[in-house]
Amino acid sequence: MQSIMVTPILILRVGLTSIAAIGALSTSTIATNATHQGGYVELDVHNVFGLMEEKTTHLALQTIFPERRPFLISRSTFPSAGRWTGHWVS
Repeated sequence: MQSIMVTPILILRVGLTSIAAIGALSTSTIATNATHQGGYVELDVHNVFGLMEEKTTHLALQTIFPERRPFLISRSTFPSAGRWTGHWVS
């Protein structure tokens, strides 16, 4: 039996293709059960770095252009990303 970190219960889709047709989530990326410093599992924090980049860029643009609203589009998503960026769906 595979770990829930390798084969999560949720069903993902990439475009119109089910992830089941592609294979395990970690087929084209880091292993989802990899453990980071502090005991954080990759599946839980995969897009946190992208979120931090989005937030930093948004705040920097607000500082540089205080009279304008930043417009950012990102492929990376994580809870609260909508506050800092739009999501590009391919």
